[in-house]
Amino acid sequence: MKIRGALVLAVLTAAMMVVFALEDRAAPLIPHDIFHTIVITNAACTTCHTPGKQAPLKASHPTKEECMFCHKAKHSR
Repeated sequence: MKIRGALVLAVLTAAMMVVFALEDRAAPLIPHDIFHTIVITNAACTTCHTPGKQAPLKASHPTKEECMFCHKAKHSR
C-alpha cells in the first residue's frame, strides 16, 4: 500500500512540474526591425502572420485575435 501511495505522489508531482514548466514559457518578443517598428497592432500582425502570407503562424498557435496580449515589443515606444 505504501508503494502505491508513493507512486501516486510521484506521478502527481511530475504532472505538476510539467504544468508549471509549460506555464512559464513566455511568448517571443516582437522584433525591433524595419517590419515591426512602424505600427504594432493586431491588424498589422495579420498582414504577414496569416495562412498564405510570408510568415504564417503554426496551426498550434493559441488564440490569434490578441497578439499584444502575449507578445511585447523589444524596444520602448
